[in-house]
Amino acid sequence: MEEFAAKDSVDYDVDVAIKVCRQAGYNDLALNMAKRHRKHEWYLRLQIEDGHNYSDAIAYIGTLDFEDAEMNMKKYGHALMQKIPDETTELLKILCTDYKPSNAPLVSERMLAGGGNRAGYADDNDDDVDSANPDDFLHLFSGCPAKMIDFIEYMIKTRPSENEGVYNTLLEHYMRSLNEMRDEEDGAAAASKRKSLEERVMQILRSEDAKYDVDLALVHCQLHEFRKGFLFLLEDMGLYSQMLQLHLETGDVAAVIQTCRAFGPQNPRLWVEALTAVTKEGDATKSQVKGLLRISSTMCRWNTYLFSDRGNTSHGGEEQPSLVRGGDRHLRPRSLRHPRSDP
Repeated sequence: MEEFAAKDSVDYDVDVAIKVCRQAGYNDLALNMAKRHRKHEWYLRLQIEDGHNYSDAIAYIGTLDFEDAEMNMKKYGHALMQKIPDETTELLKILCTDYKPSNAPLVSERMLAGGGNRAGYADDNDDDVDSANPDDFLHLFSGCPAKMIDFIEYMIKTRPSENEGVYNTLLEHYMRSLNEMRDEEDGAAAASKRKSLEERVMQILRSEDAKYDVDLALVHCQLHEFRKGFLFLLEDMGLYSQMLQLHLETGDVAAVIQTCRAFGPQNPRLWVEALTAVTKEGDATKSQVKGLLRISSTMCRWNTYLFSDRGNTSHGGEEQPSLVRGGDRHLRPRSLRHPRSDP
């Protein structure tokens, strides 16, 4: 059997021979035949399903050509992630950035011929780089959130993605982790960890290069009670009335007044809404109510002026656009990356 399997000349069906050897219990012979004849699927099935040699399997995948490595990681990646998450994550990082078989020569024949200068491998042209889409592998990290975050952070750092999936997934896991941290014990170390993670979330939300879905991010902020991020997105989208309502719901009168001062010039309705709400609930102090009443009255007079004949015909008889018509509807959000308006 060993002599038969070791024959260089192939006058038999290799797949059938491997299958017969496997069924007869000659797994080593089947494995040698699969490796000799580059039957990658058989080799990996034997290593993973029969021999449970996961490290050997991941090392073997790393020697394959890009197309074969990508295909087999999609097929066996989940099983490998459950058993050897560190090694699997490292191979995925390579596969999704600048993949080259681990057994390839450091200096290619093309380089020796003067056809490339990029680290001795290929040209500087990005078309020569083999890299898989990281979104295709995110599902493999099910049950391994720490490894998923490690993988996505690496991808964003080394290869800024145009695809929303990477950023959406990272934001979701960040905010889920923040939510889970609320149940942990208090202490300086825990507080520092939460603060660091909050800063990482805000860094993504503020980044003009982060291609996340703003509506989905808004949902995650609300679902996981990440108030800071929720308020930032509302402001970024020009939804100032919703910001005001959020402060009113929590009874934060100081934040209500601050919101009105910041965005009242664009939308004077905010002052009227704030005054109506805080006087109804009775949460404001007398000085706060007086301040709201004074400024809202001023804004109302300005609003009347804008809609008066004088306000609308002060420039050659042409009607002037009102800042308050439709509330936030005509406001231009600070960031054009996420255009949005109040309904």
